[in-house]
Amino acid sequence: MKKAKKFLISLLAFASISAFALGMVACDDTGAQGAKGDKGETGAQGAQGVGIESVQVDENGNLVITLTDGTVLPAIEFPTDKPIENGATHYLQYQKIVGKDEYRVVGIGLAADSDIVISSTYNGLPVTEIAKSAFFNVSHISSVVIPDSVTTIGEGAFRYCDNLTSVTIGNSVTTIGDWAFYNCDSLTSVYYQGTESDWTNISIGSSNSKLTNATRYYYSETQPMTTGNYWHYDENGDIVVW
Repeated sequence: MKKAKKFLISLLAFASISAFALGMVACDDTGAQGAKGDKGETGAQGAQGVGIESVQVDENGNLVITLTDGTVLPAIEFPTDKPIENGATHYLQYQKIVGKDEYRVVGIGLAADSDIVISSTYNGLPVTEIAKSAFFNVSHISSVVIPDSVTTIGEGAFRYCDNLTSVTIGNSVTTIGDWAFYNCDSLTSVYYQGTESDWTNISIGSSNSKLTNATRYYYSETQPMTTGNYWHYDENGDIVVW
């Protein structure tokens, strides 16, 4: 009886070990690779881009650009030194504003001067705007004089002019766009041709802290009797702080 019992225990142990071994072998087997999935559908084709169809010079000597979608951009006049006022920087680029007898300055053109003076007139008509991004990233500018004729300084007009140290702003300016003086890290002095009260009436867009944090001087033809930051022109036309 004891021998039979020992045999039975041995048989059960052998069966358990065999089953474990077979299970281990089964676990080591790698399953067959699944079938490759279908490709996804092709996406819709993107919209066609717009490029330049033609560049021509019209009868007035203006540059006319036509886009591939039929849009005709406003005529751009070639930079010249003939129609500007005395003392203004030569070879800046100006553009007539559509529907108005006015001009805007749209770019540095061929001007290489570090001290920029924007003309108040062009071809006998007033210059009333500085266009969006007109002087964007022009690193050689150190000072800019904006005449009294200008009412609007466009968005990003002097953005990234990182060597611009001073700007003179005429008292007709009513709007300074967002980012107009963004990243003008060297800007330290603003010479405003109006009063402190006039300055508070200007609509100044966002991201213009380099302009608003610079030291601001207000124009006074005669020496003020009150304390504050004031400036005037000397006999040579140079800016002098009182």
